[in-house]
Amino acid sequence: MWNVMLVEDEPFVRRSIRDAIDWEAIGFRISAEASDGMEALEYMKHHAVDVVITDIMMPIMNGIELLEAANGLGSSSKFIMLTCMNEFEYARKALLNGASGYILKVSMEDHELQDALMKAVSELKKERMQQQIAHLSEYYDAIWKKLHGKQLEGSDTTRLQMVSEEEKWHTYVRLFVTLSDNQADLERMVSQCCRSEGTDKVIVHPYRNCGITTAFVWCDQKISFIEAWADSECNLSIYYTGLTHKEYLLQAWYGALEQLNKDWYGERGQKVGFRYVSVQENLIVNTSVEAVAWKDEREVIEWFEQMRWTECKDAVESIWGTMERGNTLTAIVRETADRLVKIFARISGNTPAELKLVEQCSSHRDLLVAIIQRIDEYAVQRIRQPATDHPLVNKIIDYIATYYDQEISLKSMAAYVNMDEQYLSGLFKKKVGESLIRYVQCIRVEQAKFYLAQTDLLVQEIGERVGYVHLNYFLKMFKKWTGLTPGEFRREVLSASIMRNNGNRSPNQ
Repeated sequence: MWNVMLVEDEPFVRRSIRDAIDWEAIGFRISAEASDGMEALEYMKHHAVDVVITDIMMPIMNGIELLEAANGLGSSSKFIMLTCMNEFEYARKALLNGASGYILKVSMEDHELQDALMKAVSELKKERMQQQIAHLSEYYDAIWKKLHGKQLEGSDTTRLQMVSEEEKWHTYVRLFVTLSDNQADLERMVSQCCRSEGTDKVIVHPYRNCGITTAFVWCDQKISFIEAWADSECNLSIYYTGLTHKEYLLQAWYGALEQLNKDWYGERGQKVGFRYVSVQENLIVNTSVEAVAWKDEREVIEWFEQMRWTECKDAVESIWGTMERGNTLTAIVRETADRLVKIFARISGNTPAELKLVEQCSSHRDLLVAIIQRIDEYAVQRIRQPATDHPLVNKIIDYIATYYDQEISLKSMAAYVNMDEQYLSGLFKKKVGESLIRYVQCIRVEQAKFYLAQTDLLVQEIGERVGYVHLNYFLKMFKKWTGLTPGEFRREVLSASIMRNNGNRSPNQ
């Protein structure tokens, strides 16, 4: 039931509204009445109110003032304003302040009141759905990290307990996992599953990470879903679980991802169609996941930077073989592929937006073939014009691009090209536009920004990978160039990513 409060200084008007409709029949109840805005505001400070039906013109505190005061309290209540013909300017102001709508008192029909209530509830549901998705996205992220062996932050442990401790949250969950990124496909498979009784008690949250879409179907009771749809023709590979208590969501998600993983390494890639995954509630989830060793990735990058294409492709194939033998989780494989092709793109002077390449591949072998093809494409592009018109300066630039993580100084570079230090200092600044040391710092910081945005590596490890042995010096240089600490930069990137994801979601209810 939705709680409604009537705020009207004329008792007979309150009575006529109270008697106008069968409130409980449409899912509402009048939980409180007030004769002015001040009285109503005091009640709202201590009680939950979903919809406020209030007159605009009242003594002590009018309806507009009540609306503004409620907004100041952070109230999510929806306001329906009662107004007279000559009060339209007040009604317009109420709408500007977030009122759901207004009704003319003198000509109010029962259906108008019902329509206004339904509109207010629709807005409430939409807002609460968005709040729930924002609230649960961090919870999903924490579970995803745990399942994929990623380092949990201090707040992640709390988030893992969040849903279990949320008494008002839905108790049961079923989930679907697929590599499809097509929103229509997602909506279709979920809507077919939810076409049973109690659809108004079902909430769907889509979650996407590493090109893997998971749809969480939450409900507040153990209702029976239609199963016949699972035998229908399907062009997707979809792994779905039975309805289980939210306490076992971790095991359910693990089981679906594990089945996807088995098909990922199959000779033909994923099997097309629906695949049922039983939830083993006593399953001990193995969260010790080994990522690709940095030395192996670094070797691939160095071969690419040096344009030794055969060695580069051989190194990629070696990594793919290691991941297959170790049954590395699909998400980790796709993360590795995305990271490598983005690095290849940046080195080749291309825009590093490569996730689509990864998402188009439905098997381990297909993804390897796609990366090898991309290396061949970039190999042609690497035959490019020199950075400057001076061959020795270009030689230094190429050296820095390859060995930026090692100690580099004006003295060492002068020795490298057999040139006087002072002369090289002036020449490099003339040809490049900044000093050699600042150029090295810029390259290192740019690489650090990439690692912060694309990996979960510790800040200290990132500093070491880009050539800073001492953490404090790395922090100082990073803030000097970006105006942010590495932690602040990473949080900004994460926040922007969440906003983009939420903007692309179209939750069903």
